[in-house]
Amino acid sequence: MVRLGYLEVVNGGIQLRIAITGGTGFIGSHLMKYFIEHKAEVILISRSLPQKTNPGVEYVTWQKLDNNLERLEGLDAIVNLAGEPISQRWTEAAKRKIL
Repeated sequence: MVRLGYLEVVNGGIQLRIAITGGTGFIGSHLMKYFIEHKAEVILISRSLPQKTNPGVEYVTWQKLDNNLERLEGLDAIVNLAGEPISQRWTEAAKRKIL
């Protein structure tokens, strides 16, 4: 059993629908696996589709989502992990790009 706020996820119990932005990154990929293991329905939103996919996940790009927002209806949560990769040189140009 996993306790997420007031919800409990148990086998055969409540199935959560969760969207994760930035789910192809280090933290997002681990979080995605965690939710899949606990029987959640996961939608992973990313700039591009990953080369390696998980059969328990629905993958969608931001561009495709722009034309099909109905995919997000009925979600229990959205986890926003989108951002710049931490494994880069933090030059002044990279910092300006973020701001």
